[in-house]
Amino acid sequence: MGRRGFLKGLGTGIVGVLAGCAGNTEFNRGDTGQITESTHTAGETAVPSTPAGTDEPSDTVEETTDDSEGLRHLHGITGRTHPKEPERYYGRRYEWEALGGEWWYEVEIPRALGDYYEERYGRGHNYDRYASDPYGRPHIDLLADELDRIGREKRLSGRQIVDLSVAFVQGLRYTEDRVTAGFDQSTSYPVETLIDRGGDCEDSTILLAAVLRRLGYDCVLLGFFDAEPVHMALGVKGDDSISGTYYEHDGARYYYVETTGEGWQIGDMPDLGGSTAAETIAIEPSPTLVYRYETSVEESGEVIVDVSVWNYGRTVARTPTFHAEFEAETGTAYARTETELDSLGHKDGTDTRLRLEPPGDRTLRLNTSVFHRNEIHDTDRSEWRRPV
Repeated sequence: MGRRGFLKGLGTGIVGVLAGCAGNTEFNRGDTGQITESTHTAGETAVPSTPAGTDEPSDTVEETTDDSEGLRHLHGITGRTHPKEPERYYGRRYEWEALGGEWWYEVEIPRALGDYYEERYGRGHNYDRYASDPYGRPHIDLLADELDRIGREKRLSGRQIVDLSVAFVQGLRYTEDRVTAGFDQSTSYPVETLIDRGGDCEDSTILLAAVLRRLGYDCVLLGFFDAEPVHMALGVKGDDSISGTYYEHDGARYYYVETTGEGWQIGDMPDLGGSTAAETIAIEPSPTLVYRYETSVEESGEVIVDVSVWNYGRTVARTPTFHAEFEAETGTAYARTETELDSLGHKDGTDTRLRLEPPGDRTLRLNTSVFHRNEIHDTDRSEWRRPV
């Protein structure tokens, strides 16, 4: 290998300098977000605007008076589902080989962000919310922008910058030894994959999709659900000048990209046990709803739950609903209540109030959740409160 060097990154990221170059062909972004063989140089990357979710909701809470003795233990219950302010950080370093040289990248990621993902409800396969997550976007943008910046500085072609990005993800630790090993039922957010330094094929595919989309390339997920085990890869939009395996989606070609195992090129496809049929999954913007709440008790014997809900996703959350109930240690639910909220656009917020009448002689905890499209979007449980 050639010499190794470094350049300072943006913010808290540092990326290593290319030790060798290869080829002059390029993936040309253009206006169509696709790849094509070309002799153009890599273009500028837009500077990101202030990321969604950076304007944290205020922690100011008005004082209330509780004159109800029977429900006094249910006064002042508070909770939040948005990330806390960062105090400690994960330090991560990644090393990989690409384009005839050795590369490395260092970054710091707030531990509070990892905690936020760990506590978020649901680990299913709603891929939109993972690939378009606003809280992790600054860290994905940092990685993509650094790859793009150093590529332009070293006069790499767009194709080489894409290959460099693919090799970065392929160089992460894989949870299985075999390239064609399947994925589990738990999907990771892209930043979680960076924190863990790897994941399964599903996780690495979502991470690469987020990076390449930041670089301006259209992508789809390729799900091989009839393979044994099931497998996932990425499809990158390109024209007919690119060679290799591709799948058509909405009249365009999306070339197969293997995200696990090193050395796979764009269009190279491993043997998936004879399976070649792929489900193409488009990545669409998704709402990201977060909320905070606080209880107070009225003399009438009602518990008031004051709630603020925000949408930090890039698309509208249409008529979400908020639900609250008290749960006893036996699992019995009391005073289950719900209310419909206004539709929320990007960075929009709304306040609502729920009134619950739980029994005052039981140990209870407050369960809250926000629903979107009749499915739980996120949820929170308070600590247990025992009667005084």
